Amino acid sequence: MNLQLKKHNDMLQATLPLLAAIVLSANVVFIAAQNGGVVLFTLLHLKALILALPYLLAQAALSNMSSPRGGIIWLALFTLYSGALFVFPLHTSLSLTAISAQISPKPSLLTPELSNQKLDSQIIWFFITASVLGALHHFHKSQFRIGVKAPSWIQHVFSLDAMVATTIFIWVIGCTGIFLSTPDPMNNQPLAMRVDLYLVVSEFPRFLAYVSQFLWLGLILFFIYWINRYCLIRRVLSVHGLTPFAACSLLFILLSAPLLSATVLLLPLSNVSELTLLPSENANAFDLDNFRFMFVILAVTTPVILAFERKSFDVKLASIAKDKVRTELQLLQQQINPHFLFNTLNNLYALTLQQSDQAPKSIEHLSSLLRYTVYQGQQEWVWLEDEIAYLNDYLALQRLRYQTDCRFNISWPQTDSRYRIPPLLLIVLLENAFKHGIEKTPTGSFLDIQMTIDDNVLHFICKNAYVPYGVNPDRAKSGLNGTKKDQCGVGLANVHRRLSLLPGVNNRLISEARDGYWIAILSLELQA
Repeated sequence: MNLQLKKHNDMLQATLPLLAAIVLSANVVFIAAQNGGVVLFTLLHLKALILALPYLLAQAALSNMSSPRGGIIWLALFTLYSGALFVFPLHTSLSLTAISAQISPKPSLLTPELSNQKLDSQIIWFFITASVLGALHHFHKSQFRIGVKAPSWIQHVFSLDAMVATTIFIWVIGCTGIFLSTPDPMNNQPLAMRVDLYLVVSEFPRFLAYVSQFLWLGLILFFIYWINRYCLIRRVLSVHGLTPFAACSLLFILLSAPLLSATVLLLPLSNVSELTLLPSENANAFDLDNFRFMFVILAVTTPVILAFERKSFDVKLASIAKDKVRTELQLLQQQINPHFLFNTLNNLYALTLQQSDQAPKSIEHLSSLLRYTVYQGQQEWVWLEDEIAYLNDYLALQRLRYQTDCRFNISWPQTDSRYRIPPLLLIVLLENAFKHGIEKTPTGSFLDIQMTIDDNVLHFICKNAYVPYGVNPDRAKSGLNGTKKDQCGVGLANVHRRLSLLPGVNNRLISEARDGYWIAILSLELQA
């Protein structure tokens, strides 16, 4: 159930940018029509959803499959469909602008150039950008979930500074395109919400003139955000409190608003008509609307910055806690390794005393065990199939020793490469079964092992022959195997401790004596 919920959350996060692009594209065409009703609004959203459906399927495949396979399917669908949309013109029935021109009461407002797929090609870029952002977010979250540090460029892409800069840049390009698509834009207000990308090439000097001016406006917006985050919030609010923060913010607004407004008045677009690029739309740098606009920018960005700062702080704390847990787990695993090695060498020693022909084979198994212990035992997570192979090597050594004295009944699940498990955890239960149960049972010893996987939870049951060693029912349920104190040793204590440190709410171990046998039941949440 947890695994299914995690998959649904991953799919929702991966498709959210694309869903936003679908709504945005439909609204852009609806606004371009300038006069439409509910029917047009609804049909445009349905058309946009149909147009973006292959991208949605690609995002779903990326979220519901293992990373390599899902990534390959996403890349294939994304590349083929994007290429098809640009190589082959959209059919008229799929064109958002075509349906706008047919239903809008004023189709003349949608010019032939606009209806001729130009706005549709712009909308396709919305979908492409949103799909890439969703895929990058999924990759970033999946790497973080498995404890792999994402590349530095991924971290920069998803930083708040990068997001703000990207948003401002998109605004700059959008405003430039709208101004470029309108002759004499400062004197032809209000502007139509449309962008003709072909004019970028045909009127490239005018494009550069517009983009440079709007880029300056964008730099002013980013400057206000940067001062708010790194000076007002980090240096004043976090150190001195709310009152100094409010006072410094007011001073910043009063002193910088006229200066920044004066620079905007120097731009060519602010000197071609009575309208200017200032929020006040006039040539007065001290107009109250300019101060209000800067106050709104600070009021909007402050809670966003505080939320990201809190998240960044929580991530740092989680990283410190995770490093602490990882260090403790490694110490626990290092305690397990010598215990396991001594037991295995004792088994090999017994075989050599018996001059068994199986000694060379047992040495081979021992070599595999030690190799796994050295190279995989220090990892935080290993593949479940590798851990099962490791347990099989251990049991193969024990089968050589107890060929006739012990009955083995082993049941493993079908190998599933999707799941990962902490290494050297289950071996402790097997070692205790042999050392404290089977070895001390004179006749009729047995070992039953059953492993199943329910969703992403592993259930491991180990039942073995058991002879009470000074039976004490209260002590038997305490996890000490009901025998002398070293019955548990380091093993079970480490298992309980490791389970408490591992993520998940279904991790538990029950170990107790039942009617002449000992049973250990382990539940563990696996990593997908």
